[in-house]
Amino acid sequence: MHSYDLSPVECEILLVVVMDKLMLCEAYDCIEIAQYISNPRLSSTAVIKYMSKNKPLYKKRIIFHQRVTQKNLLRDRVLLLDPSLVKKVLDINESPLGKNILATTEKDLLKQIKKRAKLIKLKSHLVLSSEKLDTIRKINARMFNFHFNIEVTMENFPRWQLSRCLLSMNYNECRTILIALIGKHMGWFDSEDILFTRKGLSAACAKISGEFSPLFDEDITYLISNNWIHAANNSCSTNQLGNIKQQCF
Repeated sequence: MHSYDLSPVECEILLVVVMDKLMLCEAYDCIEIAQYISNPRLSSTAVIKYMSKNKPLYKKRIIFHQRVTQKNLLRDRVLLLDPSLVKKVLDINESPLGKNILATTEKDLLKQIKKRAKLIKLKSHLVLSSEKLDTIRKINARMFNFHFNIEVTMENFPRWQLSRCLLSMNYNECRTILIALIGKHMGWFDSEDILFTRKGLSAACAKISGEFSPLFDEDITYLISNNWIHAANNSCSTNQLGNIKQQCF
């Protein structure tokens, strides 16, 4: 952290964000992150200001804001983190760009996706049963690195059909949903598995048991509106969000 020349408060914020990404604490948005900062001289509002776009954490591209809208107050914004920081915390050695490439052929990339699809299915089942929280955290950490590495791979092979598909996904959650459904399409899993219900896919995107993403319906709506996925009975449209909650995909 010394290389970024951050203040003590900024270092604490960064530590909380890293711990959240590793599932070691629960700090979903800026207001939750602020609650972990123990500085009697600063209010939560003052801490949150350290996460704004005109402060070092953002200007140095250490953190990013997810899904910013005019109605989205800073306190409610979800923070994204430079993946290289998590890799350093996990004591993963810095490596040449080539070592982050998952595959050099589309066939091999599909094999890598199959492995991750199996992890997504396992996580979904564990979250729904509230079992093995340590395993869920490990899967989350592995998937975080996977999303980083798959972006590197696809950027190096942009003409692959899978690259055109997965690179268009704006968020890791959308990509997780799509990979799960690729598993269904490829016949890797039973099409009746609970993973392919709204509840199952929501669990696959959850941080830990009982912590489902409030943005899940937005992710599903985005994927449907862009014709990446559809309801199993093909009757779901983006203006039928109420129906989405009852659908299989």
